[in-house]
This record gives sequence, structure tokens and C-alpha cells, in this order.
Amino acid sequence: MPETRTDALKTLPPAYAEWRQSTLGRITDALEERLLLDRIGPAGDMRILDVGCGDGVLATRLAQAGARVTGLDASPDMIAAARRRAKAAGVTLDLVEGNAREVPFPDGQFDCVVSVATL
Repeated sequence: MPETRTDALKTLPPAYAEWRQSTLGRITDALEERLLLDRIGPAGDMRILDVGCGDGVLATRLAQAGARVTGLDASPDMIAAARRRAKAAGVTLDLVEGNAREVPFPDGQFDCVVSVATL
């Protein structure tokens, strides 16, 4: 059975889940996603790095659009949440636990790098 929004929120840290459930959080997330997807353009066959991928909302959306996405996050809980989200959506993400200050990838490996609310 596919994971529901409510199921996904139960596995997030409380502050993160509270933001996602709030009206402002939903509006902000939708605007950020729309603006980034418009700016990136057709993502099919792109190699995209999502720095601070969190629970994988944007990374999953990009993978659904055909991109090969790597998500980087310092939190093992967020990596686990992103893994669950990708599995529920039927997409593959390369998820890496790591520090954004020392991105563990060689230069030129990605066509595009995105980062939302990582500071």
C-alpha cells in the first residue's frame, strides 16, 4: 500500500512535520518547487544534486520528471525519510549521508545543483 502524506509526516522530526502541515509551509513548499522546476526546465536525463535534500520531496519530484538525482543530507533520519518517499513514488534516488560543507562528489559530476532551506 502506498505511503500517504500523513504516514510520511509521522516519520519526520516534529518541527519539520509541523512546518509541512502548516498552511504557510504547504504554500512555501509549492512555490519553491514550482520556481525551481521552472528554472531547471526539462529535467529528463539531467544529473541533479539536491544538497540538503531533507525528506526528498524535491528530489523525488525531479526523479519523476526523468532526472537522475542524488540527494545529500547530514541527517540519517532525513535520508531514511527520503528513501521511503522515493520508494512510495516508485523512483530511484541515490541518497548520501554527508556534510554540505564538504560535498563528497567530483567537480562536473552534475548538470545542476539545487539546495533549499539548508542553512
